Amino acid sequence: METVKKTPHTKAAPASDAPARLHLLLVDDDPHIPELYRDYLASASGLTPERVSLVLHVASSSRAAVNRSRAIREKGERLACALIDYDLGETPNGIDTTLALWEIDPETQCTLVTGASELGDAQTVQRIPAQFLMNWDFLAKPCGPFVIAQRVRRSVSAWIARRAAKSRTREIEGLVDELSRVNSELEEKVAGRTLDLKQRNEELETNHRDLERAFADVERAQHQVLQSEKLASIGQLAAGVTHELNNPIGFVHSNLGTLERYATSIGTLLDAYEARLGPDDAELSALRRELKIDFLRQDLPALVKESREGTERVRKIVADLKVFSHPGGSGPAYSDLLEGLDSTLNIVGNELKYKANVVRDFGELPRIRCLSDQLNQVFLNILVNAGQAMESFGEIVVTTRAEPEHVLISIRDNGPGIPPEILERVFDPFVTTKEAGKGTGLGLSISYDIVRKHCGELHVKSEPGQGAEFTIRLPINGCGGAS
Repeated sequence: METVKKTPHTKAAPASDAPARLHLLLVDDDPHIPELYRDYLASASGLTPERVSLVLHVASSSRAAVNRSRAIREKGERLACALIDYDLGETPNGIDTTLALWEIDPETQCTLVTGASELGDAQTVQRIPAQFLMNWDFLAKPCGPFVIAQRVRRSVSAWIARRAAKSRTREIEGLVDELSRVNSELEEKVAGRTLDLKQRNEELETNHRDLERAFADVERAQHQVLQSEKLASIGQLAAGVTHELNNPIGFVHSNLGTLERYATSIGTLLDAYEARLGPDDAELSALRRELKIDFLRQDLPALVKESREGTERVRKIVADLKVFSHPGGSGPAYSDLLEGLDSTLNIVGNELKYKANVVRDFGELPRIRCLSDQLNQVFLNILVNAGQAMESFGEIVVTTRAEPEHVLISIRDNGPGIPPEILERVFDPFVTTKEAGKGTGLGLSISYDIVRKHCGELHVKSEPGQGAEFTIRLPINGCGGAS
């Protein structure tokens, strides 16, 4: 039997932590007892949070109680609380029923109601598993209206609080994957240990270490978020600068071309004047020598040509900076990795040209589905690290190759290599071979996360004194076609 009870509510727990309906199961083989409890609850207030109704269910046996709980769970809802009589007049008593309800829903708050004076607290507790003691309570008959209502209030509050705690835990677990792994290992260790005092002390110490690791993971996530925001801000700033530079560089380049044509026209006019006046005009010849017209006519085209070459170089740098800093759309798109590599190499060229000769061994690549600006950041991080690792002028080789369903990008240098003690954790956050204050140790960690986000692989090979090689392997069509 199911009854929806609309009662005055309390603000003790926020409605966001509770469903629209809370289910309460009354289990007693005497039909008068549930009716009595129903009357008690009908006159009580503050049983549930605001906008949450209380649904009362009645079962006269252990089997009926289990079936009712299972039916509630199959509807996608949860049995929040149960008041269970100890003596149900059959073999499965109240404790057996409680254990059976926990098998269906381990979060149900169960209260055992009994008038059996010979049942001691110790005997009862021995049958309740330790992990369920927080979900269990005990009442001795007779129970008045206030006691029943107050016990329901506590059970509802405890159930909502437990539900809210689990919700918060799931949010935290999204940020601390490492903590989940450590907790799993901890559970395996605890399962094989005894419950003596030494085991409990070891468990507390392990929990303390877990919290430290969780804190480190959160700190890592905060650093990565700050780094990502910083890079995004730099990208937006660079995009704005390139936009502002494009127009003036464009008209300077165009004006130099016009100036070149004007100079040619003036030269043609001077030739015509000279032909008309003749070379014997002493005054004109003296002025020509004073103004160094012959030198100007010879030097001006070269000056204009050099200036146009300079503006063309600036335009190329601006174009590469625009490609590199382009923030991309709302999701992955098919992009040309070779264009991104070219732009990145041009951007970082000023830092590398004094440290290494860059060799481009580019094979043809198909356009791949990716976030191009993020992959450009990966290329930049690896190239900058390779340049900074050079102890003398060396060589950096960038190679691209295509596979049937993947593309490969290799960046190899002949620097000093990565020490073996660092190589195994080179992609961990805050790991760096640079001097203190010269690096955060997040570049390769962020690069690894970006490649993994693209369902790709990032590997490194290194021998001391033989340099290092980073290989990026990316699927052509992204993560199975998903964004």
